Amino acid sequence: MRIRLLLMTFVLACWTLAGYAAGDKKPKDMRILYLAGNSDWNPQAREMLEEGTIEKNLELRKEAFGDLLREYFGEVTVMDAKDYSPEMSEAYDVTVFDGLPPMLEPSRRETDPATGAMKYTPPRYLPDDFDAPCVTIGEVSSRLGERIGVKNDWFCLCLDACAHHLREEHPIFHGPFKVELTFEEQPMPDEAFYYQHQFDEPIPETVPMWRVQTKGYKTDAVFGVGLVSHPWGYEDSPDAEYISSGVCAKSPDAVAIGRHGNFLHWGFIASPLYMTEEAKVVFANAVAYIAQFRRPVLARKFNVNMPTRATVKDMKYMASRLAYDDQLKFMNSMKKMQEDAYAEVKAKQEKGDELTKQEAAFLENYQPIEVQMPPFEAFLQQNVAPALFAQFGMDEAKYARYYDENAPYFYGGNGALVLDEDAKAWGIPNNDKRLIEKAISCLEQGVETERAQRVLARYTLCGFTDPAEWRKWYDRYGDRLFFTEAGGWFFMVDGSRLTPGNDYSILSWRKAPEAAVVSEPAPVAKEVDEPTADEPVKVSVSGSVKGEGMVEVAIHIALYKGFHIYRNVGEGDPYIPMEARFELPEGCELAGELQMPASRPFTKAGTTVYEGKVTLTQAIRCAQVPESVKLVFSYQCCDSNICLSPQEDEFEVKFE
Repeated sequence: MRIRLLLMTFVLACWTLAGYAAGDKKPKDMRILYLAGNSDWNPQAREMLEEGTIEKNLELRKEAFGDLLREYFGEVTVMDAKDYSPEMSEAYDVTVFDGLPPMLEPSRRETDPATGAMKYTPPRYLPDDFDAPCVTIGEVSSRLGERIGVKNDWFCLCLDACAHHLREEHPIFHGPFKVELTFEEQPMPDEAFYYQHQFDEPIPETVPMWRVQTKGYKTDAVFGVGLVSHPWGYEDSPDAEYISSGVCAKSPDAVAIGRHGNFLHWGFIASPLYMTEEAKVVFANAVAYIAQFRRPVLARKFNVNMPTRATVKDMKYMASRLAYDDQLKFMNSMKKMQEDAYAEVKAKQEKGDELTKQEAAFLENYQPIEVQMPPFEAFLQQNVAPALFAQFGMDEAKYARYYDENAPYFYGGNGALVLDEDAKAWGIPNNDKRLIEKAISCLEQGVETERAQRVLARYTLCGFTDPAEWRKWYDRYGDRLFFTEAGGWFFMVDGSRLTPGNDYSILSWRKAPEAAVVSEPAPVAKEVDEPTADEPVKVSVSGSVKGEGMVEVAIHIALYKGFHIYRNVGEGDPYIPMEARFELPEGCELAGELQMPASRPFTKAGTTVYEGKVTLTQAIRCAQVPESVKLVFSYQCCDSNICLSPQEDEFEVKFE
């Protein structure tokens, strides 16, 4: 899907000229550094594995990767990622990151004193100018690249064992080591169809699949889970290329294998111990291929939630009865599926047959699903801007026309999709470089200068103050301009980081002029403790005395519109369920189970989720009322576009 043939023709030509590697080096002349740290087994399933299984696998995996790489390349160094430092990569043609190296800087959270908004800065593992060619495996791709803006981000830790929608003409499937790919027609994952509104053609019911791994989490619940990255905006810069998608719980064009700059994302998690023979060869080809890209990434994606023009399609869809009917149909199908599963397991129990561990847990935690949908009018009000609802009411056609007509003028560089009235006033799409030409001409002529300055500040990484400087820059680089939405909604120059117009550091000192932008929806003042698009989950706790010898802890969860956390996770689903762990003082014990309201069905496997606001309560029996108890609340938060990395919040709950 969304295959760019012209781009691939260029890449193939570069590959041929490069001689399959950096310069004229052949694979047997290449030096490879492999950094260990991942496991083939899911660390979240540690309790389901025999003691020592993961630790044993770490050594076997390291040995297996070393053997595979030595089979194809001249010199291979194997070491633990924890012993790595970035300067080591200078001596190697390719570095394979199969584990996280030591942090160079920890993460931090800062509060904007003016707005009260919380800004999160992820940890740093590599310097901004890191230019060594590398392959990153599984979730390491996101962890390494998040701080420096690599597009191999965390869309979902939900990649299974097979690839599909391969760009078969890509070099890694052709050499330098010969491989014959075999395909098997298999059903498209059910979750892919949630994204039908993003595609003009129907998503196929079945698709040719290429098996990468001999094991996967869908058939073996304790096996590791791979990572897919966002497809939207992935290829909007000349330094990035989609290579393959894979079986996952997201869009059918989610990036399972892709390259951004000098980073090649291999999202599949299996080591050579569990790779197919074909995949082993393709992995070796991928290592050889990335060696030619020794320069830092150009367009930088610093916001994993960065909206793109695909977001306009989401907005149009959510303003339709089709979205309402699809959600209702899905929820009813989940209810029927769960009821059938319950009846089947219950019948097995009543016959006296032995239940599996999963079946017993299913019966123990079963709660009937209540399908509750608001009226369509309320659904619309929840999903469109108040100003639009006041204007269009229940008229779906008007919403559709509004989004279609304004699609060329939406802007997302500040993290939320808004309508750029400046671009619209000129009638020039904001991804058309004529917009920059128009703004420079206005400065030269002394007309609409304020609008021109806003446009240039909004859509470029330049800080020129004189019209002649703008003209000189545009005349020199105009033919090489490209527009990146994922990279911040900027026009950038196909060149190096040092090329004028490519320096993101300008954002730290340049403040754009006041923008004539109308937000969709208009900004609304929020309390600091309310969830936002940047912080979609807010968790707080409270403690109360309920009577003699009894106290209660309440966990209050507030989720931003469209986001959810997982209450229960069905067998074969890759999500992480929420968990409350208490550390109680002497003389206290839990009185019964955590009390949780009904949750919404999410997948056919039985996964359920919470949305909006919800409160969980836990009763605790104590000999005397304690001053406080400790609580660790862990969860994973997702929406239709992203699954954030798992979070763990610690609280000291006091009783008054």
